[in-house]
Amino acid sequence: MEKDLMKRILVAVCVILSYRGTAFTDPQNEYLWWEGEDPIETNFPARTWFSSGAIEGNEALLSNGQWLTIDGKRSGQAAFATYRINIPREGEYDFWVRKFWQHGPFTWRFGQQDWRTVGKSVSLADSVTLATHLSANWVYAGKVQLPAGETLFELRLLAAEGESQTACFDCFLLTQIPFTPRGNLKPDQKSGQADSGFFAWEPLYDSYSNDALLDLRDLNETQAGIDGFVRREGDQFLLGSGQPVRFWGVNASSAIAGMERTSIERLGQLLAKRGVNSVRYHSPLFDASDPMQADAQKLDNLFFFIQAMKNAGIYTTLSFYFPLWFDIKPSYGIPGYDTIENKKPFALLFFDETMQKYYKAWAQALLTTPSPYSGKPLADEPAVAFIEILNEDSYFFWTFTKRNIPAVHWQRLETLFGDWLIRQYGSLANAQATWGNRRESGDAPAEGRMALYEAWSMTSGAVQSMGADQKKRVGDQVQFLTENQRAFYSQMKDYIQKELGAKSLINTSNWTVSDAFTLGALERYTYMAGDLIDRHGYAGGEHDSEDGSHAYAVRVGHTFQNKGGVVTPASLPLQFIQIEDYPHIISEIGWTNPDLYRADYAFLTAAYGSLQGVDGFYAFALGGTEWDTTMNKFAASCPVILGNFPAYALLYRRGDVQT
Repeated sequence: MEKDLMKRILVAVCVILSYRGTAFTDPQNEYLWWEGEDPIETNFPARTWFSSGAIEGNEALLSNGQWLTIDGKRSGQAAFATYRINIPREGEYDFWVRKFWQHGPFTWRFGQQDWRTVGKSVSLADSVTLATHLSANWVYAGKVQLPAGETLFELRLLAAEGESQTACFDCFLLTQIPFTPRGNLKPDQKSGQADSGFFAWEPLYDSYSNDALLDLRDLNETQAGIDGFVRREGDQFLLGSGQPVRFWGVNASSAIAGMERTSIERLGQLLAKRGVNSVRYHSPLFDASDPMQADAQKLDNLFFFIQAMKNAGIYTTLSFYFPLWFDIKPSYGIPGYDTIENKKPFALLFFDETMQKYYKAWAQALLTTPSPYSGKPLADEPAVAFIEILNEDSYFFWTFTKRNIPAVHWQRLETLFGDWLIRQYGSLANAQATWGNRRESGDAPAEGRMALYEAWSMTSGAVQSMGADQKKRVGDQVQFLTENQRAFYSQMKDYIQKELGAKSLINTSNWTVSDAFTLGALERYTYMAGDLIDRHGYAGGEHDSEDGSHAYAVRVGHTFQNKGGVVTPASLPLQFIQIEDYPHIISEIGWTNPDLYRADYAFLTAAYGSLQGVDGFYAFALGGTEWDTTMNKFAASCPVILGNFPAYALLYRRGDVQT
């Protein structure tokens, strides 16, 4: 009993010491806060639905209980608001705005300074839900040099005539002291709120001084890639120096990379201090208005992000394509999507030349554009450990159906199947004879096409009910799709490494299949065209909602059950059947919310991962550059996950538990 108590005390002391920071100096005259609803002049309406019914019962979540709002479409003069403020002292300030999500892009200025813009894709530093699909979010607008004394602040919405001008502004902040967005709290305020039996998690601002008692920064290189690129040797990764390495990582998005630059640098310090040595950047980079182009701002943000992580000794993995990010529009020149409800290009990248043309354009921009922060393209950047070809798509998942793939593309794939059959059997007639002359609706041998079955027919449940001839046909289809998928990965690896000159390792993909028993090994076989084997895995208790939003959100009215991983180990995504001579990672792993028993994530992942020789884990996902302040479905920036990293990152990366 005494030993047990001592262990608990030591753990508590370590956690407290690891978050010891520097207290704020006297905040008097170091920040200025003013309310959105108190302009001296405006053409915003006095009241809208957003200022009344939408926030009813949640007024306390807004600063001073109200905000400046407008809705509908612009008709006439642009919406504007002017405020008279008194700058406490001359100097440079960080300017923050608390507003409604990314709605209401606007221009702003102080006094007669130049107008500056907060666009519609601005990164959100935090999020407080007021109602379903309605949130208040802090955004960073930039640095501004101001003289002391009275001045005017003006904002104007950017909506053109006839465009939506929905916008809500809660409050504004100019600050010269560190500010971590936490709802309606001012820089020097703390909520003190905590559930019964818990203490409030509001750590002091961390100055990252050298006297911290718990800091794992020295586990990382002085700069990621200082001795060259990460490489593989058999089933393990090696640093450029030849030292074996495992990756303890997190996922970050373009929203993170788009944060204020000082915050990005601090994020690198925070992660390195807690034992992180790799981050997976997981976001699209294309310009939605022209899919042949990369978004210049997102690309610049990514370049800065990689450099900031590199300076903290943290490697970056690049994941830039996921079918769910790309809605096919008529102007894109990809036919057929006007005939089906789905606009996501599931499976299309594997075989469609136009989709591959777009993809290659993104890869080229990503890897060959010189970074303004290093002077070289990412193809030559050793701090980029892995380049991921494709996130979560496969011929062998439930999305492989005619509901998701238009007829024109389905028939194109059937033609490729016909070509494959001719190579295998000499002719389509010979193939049909092998199948007992079985014909399927959609077979068109005169046109060189043979019908393909949808996802269900490739599962063991479906195959068990088939006769021998049909089983043979399904077997041929599965072999064709396997070879086609692997060939795509091989060709794209060659394009990235040989044509674009990238020296990073290639991670092909990471998805699951409709039936792991019959198709799981084949999916992983296709990944062998790359340099490593990857998959994703999540765990959590039952979580439900009437509208299906539980799949991605945590909202009032949802139901859930707590489920501790330590008491249900067989249900965890930590079991591996490894492929010989390949390193293995899980590039997305998480214990999802809501669940009170998530604190065993880092322990179980580090321990079981070490036992099985897994070479990298990437927690999904960071919610911001500081600690999460709200409940997210996929949350890593919280005490029970990131707060437990130091002990278990050390255990995992140092190899304390043997394979």
